[in-house]
Amino acid sequence: MTIEGAFQRYIGRDVLVYHHNGTTVSTIECQLTEVGDGWIKIKQDDESESIVNVNHIIRLREHPLNSKGKKKIIID
Repeated sequence: MTIEGAFQRYIGRDVLVYHHNGTTVSTIECQLTEVGDGWIKIKQDDESESIVNVNHIIRLREHPLNSKGKKKIIID
């Protein structure tokens, strides 16, 4: 299985993408909209879209929910 194949199951879900730019690690709260060959396309809450290189992704996970079914607040 390829990493892109593993990311396919998260399409349309709210996710947290942990990525690095060489010196720092940051988290993006977004919705995964598309997976390509070596990249993913994400849409953030302000409707902006971005392409992220999968080589820079450390972790991708579904956004955790609290007991009431609302998104938990993530603090970096």
